[in-house]
Amino acid sequence: MKTEISATAKQIRLEISLAAAAIDDNTLLRIQDVVAKCGITRAWIYILMRDGRFPAPMRVGVRAVRWRASAIDQWINEREAAGEWSADRAAA
Repeated sequence: MKTEISATAKQIRLEISLAAAAIDDNTLLRIQDVVAKCGITRAWIYILMRDGRFPAPMRVGVRAVRWRASAIDQWINEREAAGEWSADRAAA
């Protein structure tokens, strides 16, 4: 029961964060937001970054990085245009 509540609370926080990010393309996204928006895992994001196939984050602190929402949106749009991505994938 406690695990279900914890998972639900995390999902609600993530949905609120994504809703706020939709307001402004210059919003800075945390890795959890990027994972939810792209529908891919954190590990896969870092693999794509290593290969130069995903936008690099910007450092905002000693141990913190963020991605611009506009860069992530552009990456998704480029994948869709190239036929490598579908809009329903990000919703999954």
